[in-house]
Parts: sequence; C-alpha cells; structure tokens
Amino acid sequence: MTSQDHTFLKFTPGQAAQYADGRGGSYPALLYQAISDYHGDRSHDLVLDVGTGPGKAVWDLLPHFRRAVGCDTSPEMIEQAKRDAVEKLGAAGAKERTSFSVAGGEDCASALAQGERADVVTVAMTAHWLDLPKFYASVAKALKPNGTLAIWTCSSMYCHPSEPNHERIQEILSELEDGMLAPYVTPGNMMSRNAYEGLALPWDLHGVEGAYDRLSFVRKDWDRY
Repeated sequence: MTSQDHTFLKFTPGQAAQYADGRGGSYPALLYQAISDYHGDRSHDLVLDVGTGPGKAVWDLLPHFRRAVGCDTSPEMIEQAKRDAVEKLGAAGAKERTSFSVAGGEDCASALAQGERADVVTVAMTAHWLDLPKFYASVAKALKPNGTLAIWTCSSMYCHPSEPNHERIQEILSELEDGMLAPYVTPGNMMSRNAYEGLALPWDLHGVEGAYDRLSFVRKDWDRY
C-alpha cells in the first residue's frame, strides 16, 4: 500500500538547512486556490500541515489562515522550520502565528493543543510514506466537523510542449527517472510518480471507512499528458 522512508529521521542540522535551500519555492498558486475554493466560506482559523519538513507549505498557506501548525517526524526538519519562522515572521509573529512539533502523520492530531481542531489539514508529497489507516484516523481527530483534508503530490517530470526542443529535454528527463534513479525507486516513489492514482482512500480501509464523506471527495489533475 505504502512504503516507509526513514531518511529524514537521520538528517543533521546542516542537511536540514541544505534541504530547505534546495527544495525550491512555493507550490503553484493554482493548487492553493483549488484548496481555498473547495473549503469555501468555512472557517480559516487554523491549518495543520503534515510532513511539513522545513515548513515550505506553511509559508504558502499562512496568508490564508490566522494560524498554521506544522508537524514532521524529523526533529532537525522541525528545528529548521522554527529557525525559518523567526527569519520570515520575526520572533513575535512566529510565536503567535505558527508552531512546529515532532509528530508523524499517523499521530498528527498530537501536534495540536488539547481540545484544538484544524479547519484544514494539508499533506504535501508525504502520503505515500504513511500508514494510511492510522493517518486517516488521526486526521479525523484533528479536523473540525466539515473540515477539509487536502493531499497532493507531483507526478513524473515532464517538459511542456511549448518549450523549444521539448522532445529532447523530455528524453533527458525520462533517462534520469527511468535510468539513473531506477535502482533507488521504492513503491512509495512510484505511487507519487503515478499521481496517487493508487493511493488508498479512507472508505476503502477497515477501521476508517465511516470517518469521511465519500461524496465530498474531489480529485484534481494538472498538466498530465
């Protein structure tokens, strides 16, 4: 179903800083607009970002919410997120608007204060590493009634046909994925590469099948060809 990855647990402070630098900027604005449109006029008080790493999605989401909480299994990633919070928001703003804690997706509800619930839970490129029944159960505890769970990933690397020499560029990208990286690919990587088409949803899993409204489920794809 999924495969566990323990790489982040072994990160040093320097590696966490390099990861934060190398991960790049924001996810596309179109993605966040889709989440906002789906959530609609419901409360935008608190968002919980699961598998937050150094907090990339938190900074993207914070303009849309009063507060954001990020959790991750990696202590060093969380420390990096806290350092970045002070840099981005200032010490006072970081304390008031963000918090970060060490917690896995399977225990993400523990990242919230006692009695607190999130309006939205986000999971960016992380679901393929999680024990999904435990994850969905914890999210059900973390979300407010009628809250939103948003899960996303990036698929394989494609060069847009509008780019000059796109066919040759695509050959190089495919050689990288199917050749150089092939020995290191795990089932989790393949699930992400296939745009989560095989990701188990809660109504298909014993123990959490009744925790979510199947009729409210929406899947969106962009730039798949």
